[in-house]
Amino acid sequence: MRAVSHAELVQRAVLWLAGTMRCGIVLTEFASAEPETPDALGFTRGGDSILVECKASRADFLRDSRKPSRAYGAQGLGRLRYYLCAPGVIRFGTGELDLTEGWGLATVGARVRVVVHPVPRPDDLRLVPEHRVLYSLGRRCLLGECWRPK
Repeated sequence: MRAVSHAELVQRAVLWLAGTMRCGIVLTEFASAEPETPDALGFTRGGDSILVECKASRADFLRDSRKPSRAYGAQGLGRLRYYLCAPGVIRFGTGELDLTEGWGLATVGARVRVVVHPVPRPDDLRLVPEHRVLYSLGRRCLLGECWRPK
């Protein structure tokens, strides 16, 4: 199987969030006052948020796993949090599980397949960070600089 680039994974995440996960707003690599810049972040009409971190290699995943915002209880974006990668980049199901507690895992192939479902995070850990992102988006739109995905 050919390697999947980070850019390809982000594009697949956008399509998955907008389609299957029914997110009406999807942001990619959106910088704001929030220290975490997500690869993809979707918001549903019902108030849910879904964070997708795309990992093109195992080394990238291992580096990422040390970030403070990756801990299950840490403040950060996403009520539901997923890693998205090609099959085999992140281990699961063999007695070795690379995932941080609470995180989900989805893999890309002909379609995005959820392999491990995430545990929904409590609102108090995500609302302030998400408010920072949405505030930044709103300010840019008011200033005539509405952000568009690449």
